[in-house]
Amino acid sequence: MQSIPYRTSETEWTMFVILEDDNLERMKRYDPAEIFMDLLPPEWDMKLKLKAVVIGYANRADLDTVHRLFQNGDLAGALKFLSRGYQFRPDKGDREGEYESIRPERQ
Repeated sequence: MQSIPYRTSETEWTMFVILEDDNLERMKRYDPAEIFMDLLPPEWDMKLKLKAVVIGYANRADLDTVHRLFQNGDLAGALKFLSRGYQFRPDKGDREGEYESIRPERQ
């Protein structure tokens, strides 16, 4: 599993989580994946608000392409490549299907 944190504005950031085949197989055995936020630069946690977590998939060839784009300084190109199958359109008011939080409301 790999992740790409990136700023989306002066006050917000998004995390793109990339699941690979071995991650999916492990998760099918009910072994959760975790991302430890202490690996981020400290100013992100203190000054910026997490806007969204995007979860995607990449195989080895995809990751090679993503790494090549990063080496060329093309973060936007890497994110576009990883989300090339995106049907969700937040720019057009879409929400990601029907989902709900199972966390009870705080009293």
